[in-house]
Amino acid sequence: MYLSSVSSRLLLYDTNNWELKYCHGKSNGIIRDVSWSDDSKYILLVNPKGTAEILSPASHNLVLQHIPIDDSCAACFQRDGHRNIAIGTIKGEVIIWDAKNKEKTKIFPTLPSYAAVDFLSFNAKNTNLASSMQNGDTVIYGLVSNIPVSTVKLNCSKSISAMKFHHEARSLLGLATDEGHVILKDVSANKDKVTFENSHASPVSDFVYSLINRDVMLSCGLDKNLQVYDIKQRNVVSTLKTPHALTSLAINAENQVALGTQKGYVLLYDLRDLTTPLKILKGHNNIVKKVAFQPPRKKFMSPELSLVDKLDTNSSNIESPIQNNSFDILFTCNTPPNRPEPPARDVEDSFLFKMGMEDKSNEELELNQNRSLETYRKSDCNEFRLHQLDIEKSAIDDNKNYFLQIMMALTKQKLYLEKQLSQMSNHILRIEENQNELVEINRKLALEIDQLKSRHISF
Repeated sequence: MYLSSVSSRLLLYDTNNWELKYCHGKSNGIIRDVSWSDDSKYILLVNPKGTAEILSPASHNLVLQHIPIDDSCAACFQRDGHRNIAIGTIKGEVIIWDAKNKEKTKIFPTLPSYAAVDFLSFNAKNTNLASSMQNGDTVIYGLVSNIPVSTVKLNCSKSISAMKFHHEARSLLGLATDEGHVILKDVSANKDKVTFENSHASPVSDFVYSLINRDVMLSCGLDKNLQVYDIKQRNVVSTLKTPHALTSLAINAENQVALGTQKGYVLLYDLRDLTTPLKILKGHNNIVKKVAFQPPRKKFMSPELSLVDKLDTNSSNIESPIQNNSFDILFTCNTPPNRPEPPARDVEDSFLFKMGMEDKSNEELELNQNRSLETYRKSDCNEFRLHQLDIEKSAIDDNKNYFLQIMMALTKQKLYLEKQLSQMSNHILRIEENQNELVEINRKLALEIDQLKSRHISF
């Protein structure tokens, strides 16, 4: 698994030991955008020149495809795949690019009050695409009707600093502003679901949703703070103060948090213990535009063919018998076909054997056939064992995710109790201060009473 961070270059770190594995790009400008495909295979990058590129960490040639759309400034993969890519331009255009056929499949109509596209995000079911522009508007496009279905406007701000759909709730859209607000809107009902006003004292640079608990959200800002929210309870459960202005944020399934900074550092924390950073990566010399963890590998029921295979297929002159298929999902299987076993041949009962004319070459051929069948049987057994191992691994992964969910819930409860304890401690300190003030007032009153008594006796 990798952690990607971009500034003037793209850096890929191995999350096992945090060693730098890949470096891509030149120091002639800040990379505009970067994201991973949900199947964890590819990276989508918008370089400083405004050209989107598809990269593969598994390939010797890191760049697999240049997308010929000028003045691109934002791009993202569709959910659960890598074929369709949304690209936004400086002119306010939103285009869907087919990475398999290398062509534009959709060009959404440009609105009259267009502006440069800053952020793009598909919803959880790939039915809507959100596009936030520099004028503060967020347009929701319907991917079935291919038209703008609604426009989200914020009363509290006209400057969107971050935007993304929730990875599970398909109608929940998150928006962050330069005024320090974080708003979650229900785009289907066109109303605010949760609003965290002034959660930051300066612009919110980025926010993410937890992969373990759907009700947990994190945000970072130029005020050097990381905030942890409980969406369901609508409150801030924890605050981390760092020594650097924070510019980007990412979280993985292990509750590891990566924070990009203005000085080029990447701070790594464990969400379960935010007291000290796990690691500080110092690979950049400029502002870290964005950080992103490679998503965990998922087993989809209908996996897409890799882009490398597609490129090889397109370069071949042999026509595929299924190239006119309307489906863009291909199944591959390396398992040899199951062949029915021929009925067992009893050599001793054969006519040639009884006559002493059994051909030795036939015996050898039969032996070879038996060996071949045995090989197929072993292959089938191996496939069955691999299938069993996959099932066991899936069960282990499910147990691991369940354990992480429990840990996340306990961590959230711990943070809530720590906050309550801190509030109680402050309350106790205030009570003690008030008691000390009352004691001092009583002492002064007693002194005045003694003085009055002494004056009365003297009279």
